Amino acid sequence: MVFKGKAVDAIFYRLNRHQFSEIPLSRWIQIGLLGLAGFAFIARIPAYWIIASALLLLFLLFTAALLYWRGRNYMTFTEMSKPTVAPKALKPADKLPILASGDFGVEGKHARFTWLQGYFRTFATREHALLCLAQPSRFALLGHWPEKEVGMWYIFFRDKDVASIRWGEVSHGGEKLPGLAIDHEVFIPKQGRFGRERTLHRTFYMACREEEDLRRILADLLYRKPVEPAKVAAQNGAGKLPHNSNEWRRIDG
Repeated sequence: MVFKGKAVDAIFYRLNRHQFSEIPLSRWIQIGLLGLAGFAFIARIPAYWIIASALLLLFLLFTAALLYWRGRNYMTFTEMSKPTVAPKALKPADKLPILASGDFGVEGKHARFTWLQGYFRTFATREHALLCLAQPSRFALLGHWPEKEVGMWYIFFRDKDVASIRWGEVSHGGEKLPGLAIDHEVFIPKQGRFGRERTLHRTFYMACREEEDLRRILADLLYRKPVEPAKVAAQNGAGKLPHNSNEWRRIDG
């Protein structure tokens, strides 16, 4: 469904993200519809009950649509068969361009974003990172992106955190791109005296304009670093540990 060249999901996302007087534009629309309905009812204008009912219906429809798209993170993911790729690790210097959607964090702050431009990287430690930038923007003349949310946002995860990797198509704003849905676990340490440790299950999405970039990301996520064999202490003669070894044990038998 498209409205003036922009898909409905992107319209609702912008209405929810852009603010006027620190209130989202979507909230202003809700306030306006309720306010007009109340005015029509109180002022008893001609056919006031029809007008008030229509405005209340618009309020309910708008709110339902807003909740629907918010629940879908203002995007659509269609799962498809995963292509066959050989696991291959990316180099730490590799940065692949992506469009990411999900729960991001930075310096103790957390926020959910959709279609942020950024890069995918994997460090030498095999920690993966989505490094994305939220840029200042305006919408519908009065709305502006909150200044406190402008800047770099991140998603970090390790191989052991990944529960599943799904291949498919991600769409937002009328654009459809090959993408991945990553289901992973996030460990939240105990905070405060009465807090408790928690493990949350989260899903984020990556899309690439070049399918080859996405295949390289998938190959990297499927790669597992070989386990290095345990080091054995050198022995001074058969069956003996070095005299200066910290691993000395007395053997009775």
